[in-house]
Amino acid sequence: IRAERLSAEEIVALERSDGERLSSLERGCDKLISSEPLSYDKCLACPKKEDCEKFDALTLLFHCGAGNNSCNVGYEGTFRLCSSLCAPETTCSLRRTSLRDAWENLVPRVRAMRTNRRELLQTCGSCAYVNLCTRCPAHAHLETGELDGSTPYFCKVAHARARMLQ
Repeated sequence: IRAERLSAEEIVALERSDGERLSSLERGCDKLISSEPLSYDKCLACPKKEDCEKFDALTLLFHCGAGNNSCNVGYEGTFRLCSSLCAPETTCSLRRTSLRDAWENLVPRVRAMRTNRRELLQTCGSCAYVNLCTRCPAHAHLETGELDGSTPYFCKVAHARARMLQ
Protein backbone atom coordinates (compact mmCIF):
# COMPACT_ATOMS: atom_id res chain seq x y z
CA ILE A 1 0.00 0.00 0.00
CA ARG A 2 2.90 2.38 0.72
CA ALA A 3 4.11 2.09 -2.87
CA GLU A 4 0.69 3.23 -4.12
CA ARG A 5 -0.09 5.97 -1.62
CA LEU A 6 -0.03 9.58 -2.67
CA SER A 7 2.78 11.81 -1.50
CA ALA A 8 1.98 14.69 0.85
CA GLU A 9 2.44 17.10 -2.05
CA GLU A 10 0.00 15.13 -4.24
CA ILE A 11 -2.62 15.15 -1.48
CA VAL A 12 -2.26 18.90 -1.03
CA ALA A 13 -2.48 19.45 -4.79
CA LEU A 14 -5.78 17.51 -4.85
CA GLU A 15 -7.10 19.48 -1.89
CA ARG A 16 -6.03 22.75 -3.53
CA SER A 17 -7.87 21.77 -6.72
CA ASP A 18 -11.09 21.08 -4.79
CA GLY A 19 -12.53 24.56 -4.22
CA GLU A 20 -14.91 23.45 -1.47
CA ARG A 21 -12.19 21.58 0.46
CA LEU A 22 -9.70 24.43 0.09
CA SER A 23 -12.27 27.00 1.17
CA SER A 24 -13.10 24.95 4.26
CA LEU A 25 -9.43 24.67 5.20
CA GLU A 26 -8.85 28.39 4.64
CA ARG A 27 -11.91 29.36 6.71
CA GLY A 28 -10.72 27.25 9.62
CA CYS A 29 -7.05 28.14 9.27
CA ASP A 30 -6.90 30.22 12.47
CA LYS A 31 -8.32 27.26 14.44
CA LEU A 32 -6.45 24.51 12.60
CA ILE A 33 -2.99 25.91 13.24
CA SER A 34 -2.10 26.60 16.86
CA SER A 35 1.06 27.73 18.60
CA GLU A 36 -0.07 26.16 21.89
CA PRO A 37 0.17 22.51 22.97
CA LEU A 38 -2.88 20.29 22.58
CA SER A 39 -5.52 20.77 25.24
CA TYR A 40 -9.22 20.00 25.31
CA ASP A 41 -10.15 23.50 24.18
CA LYS A 42 -7.70 23.33 21.25
CA CYS A 43 -8.72 19.84 20.12
CA LEU A 44 -11.02 20.33 17.13
CA ALA A 45 -11.38 16.62 16.50
CA CYS A 46 -13.04 15.74 19.82
CA PRO A 47 -16.81 15.76 19.40
CA LYS A 48 -17.13 15.16 23.14
CA LYS A 49 -15.18 17.87 24.92
CA GLU A 50 -15.95 16.20 28.24
CA ASP A 51 -13.68 13.30 27.19
CA CYS A 52 -10.76 15.68 26.78
CA GLU A 53 -11.70 17.51 29.99
CA LYS A 54 -12.04 14.32 32.03
CA PHE A 55 -8.69 12.92 30.89
CA ASP A 56 -5.43 14.68 30.19
CA ALA A 57 -6.01 15.63 26.55
CA LEU A 58 -2.40 14.98 25.66
CA THR A 59 -2.33 11.32 26.77
CA LEU A 60 -5.82 10.47 25.49
CA LEU A 61 -5.55 8.35 22.32
CA PHE A 62 -8.96 8.96 20.78
CA HIS A 63 -9.82 12.52 19.76
CA CYS A 64 -12.14 11.45 16.97
CA GLY A 65 -15.79 10.49 16.79
CA ALA A 66 -15.17 6.73 17.00
CA GLY A 67 -17.91 5.18 19.11
CA ASN A 68 -19.57 8.46 20.03
CA ASN A 69 -22.78 8.16 18.05
CA SER A 70 -22.19 5.19 15.80
CA CYS A 71 -20.30 1.96 15.42
CA ASN A 72 -19.48 -0.63 12.80
CA VAL A 73 -20.39 -4.31 12.74
CA GLY A 74 -18.50 -6.47 10.25
CA TYR A 75 -20.05 -9.28 8.26
CA GLU A 76 -18.55 -11.77 10.75
CA GLY A 77 -20.12 -10.01 13.74
CA THR A 78 -17.09 -8.00 14.90
CA PHE A 79 -18.11 -4.83 16.71
CA ARG A 80 -15.84 -1.83 16.03
CA LEU A 81 -16.00 1.79 17.11
CA CYS A 82 -15.15 2.75 13.50
CA SER A 83 -14.63 0.79 10.31
CA SER A 84 -10.83 1.34 10.34
CA LEU A 85 -10.31 0.33 13.96
CA CYS A 86 -9.40 -3.34 14.08
CA ALA A 87 -6.87 -3.65 16.92
CA PRO A 88 -7.91 -6.73 18.94
CA GLU A 89 -8.16 -4.79 22.22
CA THR A 90 -10.67 -2.40 20.63
CA THR A 91 -13.13 -4.90 19.15
CA CYS A 92 -15.40 -7.69 20.32
CA SER A 93 -17.49 -10.42 18.76
CA LEU A 94 -21.23 -9.94 18.89
CA ARG A 95 -21.47 -13.72 18.70
CA ARG A 96 -20.05 -13.83 22.24
CA THR A 97 -21.38 -10.61 23.77
CA SER A 98 -24.45 -8.45 23.38
CA LEU A 99 -24.58 -5.19 21.48
CA ARG A 100 -25.61 -3.48 24.72
CA ASP A 101 -22.55 -4.85 26.51
CA ALA A 102 -20.26 -3.75 23.67
CA TRP A 103 -21.78 -0.27 23.60
CA GLU A 104 -21.89 0.24 27.37
CA ASN A 105 -18.57 -1.40 28.30
CA LEU A 106 -16.18 -1.68 25.34
CA VAL A 107 -16.83 1.79 23.90
CA PRO A 108 -16.05 3.72 27.13
CA ARG A 109 -13.00 1.53 27.79
CA VAL A 110 -11.58 2.15 24.31
CA ARG A 111 -12.43 5.88 24.36
CA ALA A 112 -10.51 6.19 27.65
CA MET A 113 -7.34 4.53 26.30
CA ARG A 114 -4.23 6.55 26.92
CA THR A 115 -0.61 6.56 25.87
CA ASN A 116 2.61 7.17 27.68
CA ARG A 117 4.66 6.83 24.49
CA ARG A 118 7.15 9.66 24.81
CA GLU A 119 7.68 10.12 21.07
CA LEU A 120 3.96 10.59 20.41
CA LEU A 121 3.48 12.91 23.38
CA GLN A 122 6.43 15.07 22.37
CA THR A 123 5.67 15.24 18.65
CA CYS A 124 1.87 15.31 18.37
CA GLY A 125 1.39 16.97 21.76
CA SER A 126 3.40 20.01 20.79
CA CYS A 127 2.58 20.14 17.08
CA ALA A 128 0.95 23.31 15.81
CA TYR A 129 -0.60 21.30 12.95
CA VAL A 130 -2.25 18.53 14.99
CA ASN A 131 -5.71 19.64 13.78
CA LEU A 132 -4.57 19.34 10.15
CA CYS A 133 -3.42 15.77 10.74
CA THR A 134 -5.34 12.61 9.88
CA ARG A 135 -3.35 10.48 12.30
CA CYS A 136 -5.59 8.51 14.62
CA PRO A 137 -5.19 5.31 16.63
CA ALA A 138 -6.87 3.27 13.88
CA HIS A 139 -4.51 4.62 11.22
CA ALA A 140 -1.53 4.19 13.53
CA HIS A 141 -2.50 0.57 14.17
CA LEU A 142 -2.87 -0.12 10.45
CA GLU A 143 0.53 1.50 9.79
CA THR A 144 2.53 0.17 12.74
CA GLY A 145 0.54 -2.49 14.57
CA GLU A 146 0.24 -0.19 17.60
CA LEU A 147 -2.50 2.29 18.47
CA ASP A 148 0.10 4.86 19.51
CA GLY A 149 2.71 4.01 16.90
CA SER A 150 4.72 6.66 15.10
CA THR A 151 3.24 7.71 11.74
CA PRO A 152 5.63 10.11 9.96
CA TYR A 153 3.54 9.96 6.77
CA PHE A 154 0.64 11.75 8.46
CA CYS A 155 3.07 14.37 9.81
CA LYS A 156 4.31 15.05 6.28
CA VAL A 157 0.74 15.53 5.05
CA ALA A 158 -0.16 17.88 7.93
CA HIS A 159 2.98 19.96 7.37
CA ALA A 160 2.28 20.14 3.63
CA ARG A 161 -1.28 21.33 4.38
CA ALA A 162 0.10 23.98 6.73
CA ARG A 163 2.52 25.23 4.06
CA MET A 164 -0.39 25.49 1.62
CA LEU A 165 -2.44 27.54 4.09
CA GLN A 166 0.30 29.90 5.25
